[in-house]
Amino acid sequence: MSDYNEDHYEQTLIQLFTERLGYDYQSGYEAQAAFKDADYYCPVYLNHLRMMLKHLNPKLPQAALDEVAAHRGRQPGAEQ
Repeated sequence: MSDYNEDHYEQTLIQLFTERLGYDYQSGYEAQAAFKDADYYCPVYLNHLRMMLKHLNPKLPQAALDEVAAHRGRQPGAEQ
């Protein structure tokens, strides 16, 4: 039987993405701390979404950006 386990696989992928592909890495604990105000019932981090909407669409009026953010990840018929 191989000594290749889930942790080894995970570490290999982290190394590939950081060293060869140039990505940054944060553990789940570090990422969780960055989004401590997150609503875990919503699949989107609202503050991050708003920041990126503004960054990607600087010419859109704030009202349009707010409308997009208000519909963040909602599924039709899902409770709010």
